[in-house]
Amino acid sequence: MKDVRKIRILGVGDCVLDYLFRCTTPSKGGSTRVQEYKVEGGGLTATAITACARLGAQAEMISRLGDDSIAQEILEQLKKEGVETSRMVIIPNMLSSVSFIHVDIETGERTIFYYRDPNIDPSEGVPDFLPLDNVSALLVDDTWMPAAIKAAQAAKESNIPVIADLKPCGHNVELVKLVDILIAPSQFANAYTSGDIEKALSSILEMGSKLAVITAGKNGCWYSDGQRTGHVKAFNVEVVDTTGAGDVFHGAFAVGLGLGLDIESRLVFASAASALKCRRLGGRSGIPNLQETLDFLRKNNPDVWSQI
Repeated sequence: MKDVRKIRILGVGDCVLDYLFRCTTPSKGGSTRVQEYKVEGGGLTATAITACARLGAQAEMISRLGDDSIAQEILEQLKKEGVETSRMVIIPNMLSSVSFIHVDIETGERTIFYYRDPNIDPSEGVPDFLPLDNVSALLVDDTWMPAAIKAAQAAKESNIPVIADLKPCGHNVELVKLVDILIAPSQFANAYTSGDIEKALSSILEMGSKLAVITAGKNGCWYSDGQRTGHVKAFNVEVVDTTGAGDVFHGAFAVGLGLGLDIESRLVFASAASALKCRRLGGRSGIPNLQETLDFLRKNNPDVWSQI
């Protein structure tokens, strides 16, 4: 097995500060007491990159932030995790992104209300990504589209796999064509194929991806590379909060790719890390380290554990 410390993952995309609160869901116009409250860093790719760092890989995040106190908190939390932030872009007078997340205390399901500064041009601050020295994989989302496209183009030139977390919408077509591995939530299948998983996988492959994955929470995930189609079951854990579960899945998958695991073993590894995350409130608080993930796999999937 490859030394995880030699794996280097670059992330380009969403970076926010999450305000999370856990309580029952009130009726419209009503109120309810919050049972647990937390503030921590969030964002699709930023949380995925944090998972990479927790699992022992080298990790770097590139995103846009404002010149405000929220940005300072976001950066401080990433640095504490060992994430490289030297190429983060600070935009004067920009308001950094925030999310307000309600977590249902009974089900662990989350509802997200997010803010991104609408007054900043998407093309502002896009850096030059070449050369991509010693990068094992690129993680992108579609929240900062011009940067994601430019980074993916640079990765293609350097034969670096591009892993994406994309929403089911039409404006990301150019980025989709540059993606090698698209890991999408079940909403993607619902939007494009009325919930037909196999058709959704085929659609992703037709867009140009070499590997398509559809995740569905407790129902596990489905995958296809054009030759093989399969399903990986989710692990059964006590769920406190699902916030960031998909993001952690992406990050752990990237680490599994760097470790040289086969497709299904990568998905099992990612599913284990994602499941462990769900045991605590917040997208990052519950992210496991490599040893915790291995201990969990040893008990719950010794075949994959023996490969790592």
